[in-house]
Amino acid sequence: PYFYDYLTGEELLIYMGELHGLGRKYLTEKAGELLEKVRMSHAGNVQMRKYSKGMLQRIGIAQSLINDPEFIILDEPMSGLDPIGRREIKDLILEEKRKGKTILLSSHMLSDVEALCDRVGIIMGGALIKTGTLGELLKEIHTDYEMHVEGDPEEVKRAVREMRVEMEHRAGYVVLKFDEDIRRTVIEAVAKTRAEIISLHPVRRSLEGLFVEEAKKESPPREGSGI
Repeated sequence: PYFYDYLTGEELLIYMGELHGLGRKYLTEKAGELLEKVRMSHAGNVQMRKYSKGMLQRIGIAQSLINDPEFIILDEPMSGLDPIGRREIKDLILEEKRKGKTILLSSHMLSDVEALCDRVGIIMGGALIKTGTLGELLKEIHTDYEMHVEGDPEEVKRAVREMRVEMEHRAGYVVLKFDEDIRRTVIEAVAKTRAEIISLHPVRRSLEGLFVEEAKKESPPREGSGI
């Protein structure tokens, strides 16, 4: 965010509150409360030109709450923050959510979206291509499975060579990844070898997985290109 950098953090919050018609006495108390919430009490009297990116981000969050709005718009609110700062801002957003506030969050950090949002919209090329609750959207993802096998890698490779299976070596095991629709076929093929199936489990569905699937649909690879 960009602010008048000759102001202190406290002065900015009071100024923004005055634009909403709030009184000076109320704003002085509210500014102190918000500085405490975003862990900026120690720098409230410091000019913002001396703030780091993370400090400016925290002040930006504080000023968005100065008039106690019912509808809050946040654009990449955790950008520039360290892991502890990200956790603190997440907790603050969840606190506002519990108060019944409506929060519109724009973010490329899909793990944050999963942790914070009830409903999600995916925008690509300036168009809204998907919307729904997190549960509804994740149900759309094609489930992949991961199998850990102990045995001769070449023998396992021969057994599944005609199938759409990704194969890699990891920590002494052969790891196979495949779609749900060929799960039984892969199990039967590996069972016919001398290899032993150690584990088989679905790969966790995620918003990132859905985003990647939609991106592939929107921008299919051109002939001769690879992934």
